[in-house]
Amino acid sequence: MLYWIKLRRIRIREQKNLDKGNLKMFKKIIEYISNSNLKYLEKEEALHQIINILLESQAEHKSADVIIEDYEVFCKSIVKEYTKDKGIIYTGLHYFQRSVASMLFMLVPIVIFLKIFNPNINTGINTYLFTFTLGYAFILMPFTHNNKQKMLASVIYLIVMLWTNSFFAMSQWGTIIDKKLINSTNFVLLGLLLIVVIIEIYKRLCDRRSY
Repeated sequence: MLYWIKLRRIRIREQKNLDKGNLKMFKKIIEYISNSNLKYLEKEEALHQIINILLESQAEHKSADVIIEDYEVFCKSIVKEYTKDKGIIYTGLHYFQRSVASMLFMLVPIVIFLKIFNPNINTGINTYLFTFTLGYAFILMPFTHNNKQKMLASVIYLIVMLWTNSFFAMSQWGTIIDKKLINSTNFVLLGLLLIVVIIEIYKRLCDRRSY
């Protein structure tokens, strides 16, 4: 964790030395890499390497466009390089863990908000909240690589979810599942947290074996 923070500070300091054109390119790369499925440390290591390439090309009076013709293709090759030595199970579990953690980050503040402002009502995670965060975390977030894509996809996704859940909520099954989910809110959150922790332990054990 400390090494990741150190790399991040160095990267933020060094990107100030980039000229306008290179900085514009680097910001696009940051956006893409930040939305990738790499771990935080891997993201900073990749960005650290890229900024060194840009600074070297800048010292030689070369434009970033000459070194990096298509930044998306360039970023994909870097992500692929980091993930090629990892097994399918490791990569799949990391994706699953990241998506579950995203669900937690969305659900916990919402549940706290509901409990604070509706203390006398049995509130919690209903089918809409669960399915919305599930789809957002597992589908929308991993497959959108820049903020414009994410914004457009979020609006479309919100409209679709509101439309489909309005029909589900009116059905008998929707009411039954809603009540069960709301009553099991704490167990759902605890279950999601346990999944994140267990996968993290597995990943750390795998990382130790690889060194």
